[in-house]
Amino acid sequence: MKILYIYTWPLDFGKYKLTESPKTEFGFYTMKRLGIDITSYSIDRNNFIIKKLLSINSQLFGAILTQLGCLKHAKHYDCIYVGYDMHLLPLALAKALGICKKPIFVLSHFKYNSHYTRNLLKKLYKKIERFFVFKYIDCISFASERLLLVASGGGKIDERQKNVAYWGASLDFFNKNIYKEKPTNNYFVAAGGMNRDYATLVQAFGKCPELNLKVFAVYKDYTKNIDIPDNVQFINLMEGNSLNKAYKLLRNYYYNCIAILLPIDYINDVPNGATVLVEALAMGKPIVITDAETNYIDVEKEKCGIVVNSHDVNGWINAIRYLKSHPHEANEMGQKSYRLAIEKYNDTNFVKTIYGQIKQMINK
Repeated sequence: MKILYIYTWPLDFGKYKLTESPKTEFGFYTMKRLGIDITSYSIDRNNFIIKKLLSINSQLFGAILTQLGCLKHAKHYDCIYVGYDMHLLPLALAKALGICKKPIFVLSHFKYNSHYTRNLLKKLYKKIERFFVFKYIDCISFASERLLLVASGGGKIDERQKNVAYWGASLDFFNKNIYKEKPTNNYFVAAGGMNRDYATLVQAFGKCPELNLKVFAVYKDYTKNIDIPDNVQFINLMEGNSLNKAYKLLRNYYYNCIAILLPIDYINDVPNGATVLVEALAMGKPIVITDAETNYIDVEKEKCGIVVNSHDVNGWINAIRYLKSHPHEANEMGQKSYRLAIEKYNDTNFVKTIYGQIKQMINK
């Protein structure tokens, strides 16, 4: 079985060692290590026309050009696998028009539920995209059970699309067992830069001077117009470090923290903070997250964390003070996080699951 994996950036398999980097690119690197016949395709970013289009809108044209560009190569493969979170209308239309004749397998990061889209034009686009994707893509596997649940609330889903992949972090890299000393547990960690409500979190810690917070955000300057108290640090791990070293530093901070915090600003069609969340599971840490139906997992149902109402300063204060003053309960939450990572949400289980789903799709 030959798989064509499409990605908007070139991938270098030899660059990332198993225990030196957490990068799996949604199973691509792991499949390569297992000897699975998978080849990546990405656009030529040095091409003059492509470069011009990317300069207008890198994300939009990157996704469109990658999907259309892969079609001329697909005939040499048994299927196309889309693991990266890109909107798939071009590929679905190509399938509908008979331009693409190969089966397509998609790992869905989206819920395809327009209820969580505010803008009317985006809501209309979402409905159109959902129709074509669900009708013409051969097999969709949702990254988590909760994503499938929310997607089902947006309309009828065919049985062939009701799959769950259990995407998770690399346990070879995010491995808490490599540490010999016990964690210090003397600060909280927040990480990630997309759709984060750091303003509320900073206010909460401003009222808890006895607690410390380290924020690792690289996408955006969240400190702008915010008074940062002495017990809060914003740290860019990429300053002066290679990507692999930055990940190792982040892993150390994860290991020694009390809990990992995910303050989400607003609800949308993607499970914001999912990467940080699965890393928290792998490191066996409690999770505090803004309450939203669209979260990657329900941390309270799984008994591995606490949910806080949106923009609720007092809610965050209560959650962080509770975890600090109840180390036994925090430890139990962390153990449940780790068990969830071991049993479900890890890269090895994810690859095993989707490879079986891809084989089943091709056989059908």
